[in-house]
Amino acid sequence: GTAGEELNPPGRVLNDGSGQGRTLKQLCRKGIPARLRGDVWFEISGASHRKRESEARGVFYSDLSETHTRPAHEPEDAGDDDGNADDANHVDQTPPELQYHKQIELDVGRTFPEHACFQSKEGQRKLYRVLLAISRHQELSGYCQSMNFIAGFLLIVLNMDEEKAFWVMLAMVKDKVQKDTWSSRLSGCILEMGTLGILLGKKLPDVAKHLTNIGCDVSYFATDWFLCLFCKTLPSETVARVWDSLLFEGSKVLLRVGLALVKQNQRKLLECRNPGDVLVVLKEAQGSAHDGKTLMDAAFNRIGPLPSAKLTKYRTRITQRTNEQASTSRRLFGK
Repeated sequence: GTAGEELNPPGRVLNDGSGQGRTLKQLCRKGIPARLRGDVWFEISGASHRKRESEARGVFYSDLSETHTRPAHEPEDAGDDDGNADDANHVDQTPPELQYHKQIELDVGRTFPEHACFQSKEGQRKLYRVLLAISRHQELSGYCQSMNFIAGFLLIVLNMDEEKAFWVMLAMVKDKVQKDTWSSRLSGCILEMGTLGILLGKKLPDVAKHLTNIGCDVSYFATDWFLCLFCKTLPSETVARVWDSLLFEGSKVLLRVGLALVKQNQRKLLECRNPGDVLVVLKEAQGSAHDGKTLMDAAFNRIGPLPSAKLTKYRTRITQRTNEQASTSRRLFGK
């Protein structure tokens, strides 16, 4: 198609290894033009490379998203009659589509229901197939609620191209966000919220101290930031700007945007008397953040450096603390 032809030069820039990465990073930070966004995301996320590699190994989207292998509800009913939910072996052998398809069906109906793309049955079916494929992919830990918003937003930006949406989402989950963000325990999401908490203490100590004093944990306002990558809380064009950089640079971008939102609203946050006030302030601020340029400028130019070595140190500290707490509770309360 013509968009693909227009994109050949940037495609070559990505692969020619001539130190163009920095330039590309700056271009992504300035915002990718809407008409090129889908094709650029497919390249910068590593999705196109991942698709080629997977297909060479015989892993195809069409197989992963196949919905005709058995009647939709029949096996589940059969499984229910089959007996014992406590039988660990039985649970392990349940095909992923049976473990997850009911939850996916429920979540499809809750995904951007006001958006024209998902008001048609065909749009909903595309979202269902993308999520089904994600739940079946052997390198992932199955389906987790909130993945539906990621897939939905990708479909909207990628003009409902479900195969592209799948490969970009796979690259995102594997390479661009914290590992285990969507695991059953959300351990990656919890780790990033802890990291954001440490960064707030370093970069915005007055706000961090005030939040602690009024009993407002970072998780109260940041869970959706790391689980939905801002796509439920910011206006869609601003989300697209965040993802322009996220898909190239990775998870550090989410920390920067989170810090920028707190910094931009610090005066109001310091006046909050309880966690409810904080949620109202940040919800209003995000809902009205239609100027993605201002937010991204704050994220990249007003937060100061976030050296990867420091972030690794913080994450290690949080992981050790979490492990210690887990082993203490095991000692006290048994497994």
